[in-house]
Amino acid sequence: EIVKKYFIFHPFLVERAHQVNPVGSTSTPRLPVHLRNSDKGGMHRTKFPPNKFRDYMLAFARAGGEHIYIASDTSRTLEYITEHFSPILKNMIRTQGDFVVRPAWKWPAHMLEKHHRVNSEALVDAFAMSKCQLLLHGNSAISEAAIYMNLDLHRQSVNYEDPDRMGIQEFEVLAK
Repeated sequence: EIVKKYFIFHPFLVERAHQVNPVGSTSTPRLPVHLRNSDKGGMHRTKFPPNKFRDYMLAFARAGGEHIYIASDTSRTLEYITEHFSPILKNMIRTQGDFVVRPAWKWPAHMLEKHHRVNSEALVDAFAMSKCQLLLHGNSAISEAAIYMNLDLHRQSVNYEDPDRMGIQEFEVLAK
């Protein structure tokens, strides 16, 4: 109730989230995947490559899913997906586009551009992810924000860093 009351997005952020991940009247589940890696790699912050989610994404496709929204803070993640994922998955993918601040190497986005821009892009990702029925993610405040805005995602998400996470078959059944 607190989130619903106090999380009020500026209209330009809402409009941008609807542009990058339109949510229509269709009942087909949409899957956001939050691949956060630019600032991971320290103590308790494990990086994991996009291929860790590939089997879940394929299960989503088999279940009849239409779109996969990729929220990532690195361009290398999207390059990997473009180079290594099947055409079926690549055709399902949506992102904020090429003009989002995504470093190619170790620098986090907030060190490359003005904070307002980077924060706005992060909020668009969180809001766009919250409008979906499922979620794949690792430990991240952005993923948590999406879950706070859509509490159904708490039961309908896979945190890959959780050792007790939902299995691929169970996820596929959920996606149907």
